[in-house]
Amino acid sequence: MIIETDTRKTNKMNEKKHWTIVTVNGTHWAAEGTSEQEVRDNFFGESLGVEIEEVQPVRLFTHEEEQQLRTEKLEEMSR
Repeated sequence: MIIETDTRKTNKMNEKKHWTIVTVNGTHWAAEGTSEQEVRDNFFGESLGVEIEEVQPVRLFTHEEEQQLRTEKLEEMSR
Protein backbone atom coordinates (compact mmCIF):
# COMPACT_ATOMS: atom_id res chain seq x y z
CA MET A 1 0.00 0.00 0.00
CA ILE A 2 1.45 3.37 -1.07
CA ILE A 3 0.33 6.45 0.79
CA GLU A 4 0.87 9.72 -1.03
CA THR A 5 1.32 12.93 0.88
CA ASP A 6 1.36 16.49 -0.30
CA THR A 7 5.09 17.21 -0.05
CA ARG A 8 4.52 20.94 -0.48
CA LYS A 9 2.41 20.97 2.70
CA THR A 10 4.93 18.81 4.55
CA ASN A 11 7.86 20.98 3.44
CA LYS A 12 6.04 24.17 4.42
CA MET A 13 5.34 22.77 7.89
CA ASN A 14 9.03 21.85 8.32
CA GLU A 15 10.43 25.18 7.15
CA LYS A 16 12.29 27.03 9.86
CA LYS A 17 11.34 30.67 10.29
CA HIS A 18 13.13 33.49 12.07
CA TRP A 19 11.66 34.88 15.29
CA THR A 20 12.53 37.53 17.85
CA ILE A 21 11.97 36.69 21.50
CA VAL A 22 11.37 39.75 23.66
CA THR A 23 11.86 39.20 27.37
CA VAL A 24 10.07 40.99 30.19
CA ASN A 25 13.11 43.24 30.75
CA GLY A 26 13.24 44.19 27.05
CA THR A 27 16.11 42.01 25.86
CA HIS A 28 15.75 40.70 22.31
CA TRP A 29 16.92 37.23 21.31
CA ALA A 30 16.97 35.73 17.82
CA ALA A 31 15.55 32.25 17.34
CA GLU A 32 14.58 29.82 14.59
CA GLY A 33 11.65 27.47 14.63
CA THR A 34 8.74 26.14 12.64
CA SER A 35 6.18 27.82 14.91
CA GLU A 36 5.86 30.37 17.67
CA GLN A 37 5.08 27.56 20.12
CA GLU A 38 8.23 25.64 19.15
CA VAL A 39 10.32 28.78 19.74
CA ARG A 40 8.71 29.29 23.15
CA ASP A 41 9.21 25.63 24.09
CA ASN A 42 12.90 25.65 23.09
CA PHE A 43 13.91 29.02 24.58
CA PHE A 44 16.98 28.42 26.74
CA GLY A 45 16.26 31.38 29.03
CA GLU A 46 13.33 29.62 30.68
CA SER A 47 15.80 27.41 32.57
CA LEU A 48 17.56 30.57 33.83
CA GLY A 49 14.31 32.18 34.98
CA VAL A 50 14.07 34.60 32.03
CA GLU A 51 10.44 35.25 31.16
CA ILE A 52 9.18 35.75 27.61
CA GLU A 53 6.98 38.78 27.04
CA GLU A 54 6.33 38.08 23.35
CA VAL A 55 7.56 36.20 20.31
CA GLN A 56 7.52 38.11 17.03
CA PRO A 57 8.01 36.75 13.51
CA VAL A 58 10.86 38.31 11.55
CA ARG A 59 10.42 38.98 7.86
CA LEU A 60 13.72 38.87 6.00
CA PHE A 61 12.06 38.98 2.57
CA THR A 62 8.69 39.99 1.15
CA HIS A 63 6.16 37.22 0.45
CA GLU A 64 6.97 37.42 -3.26
CA GLU A 65 10.72 37.11 -2.62
CA GLU A 66 10.15 34.14 -0.29
CA GLN A 67 8.04 32.41 -2.94
CA GLN A 68 10.74 33.00 -5.56
CA LEU A 69 13.41 31.60 -3.22
CA ARG A 70 11.28 28.50 -2.52
CA THR A 71 10.75 27.97 -6.25
CA GLU A 72 14.49 28.27 -6.92
CA LYS A 73 15.28 25.91 -4.03
CA LEU A 74 12.85 23.28 -5.36
CA GLU A 75 14.31 23.61 -8.85
CA GLU A 76 17.83 23.10 -7.48
CA MET A 77 16.74 20.08 -5.44
CA SER A 78 15.11 18.43 -8.46
CA ARG A 79 18.27 18.58 -10.60
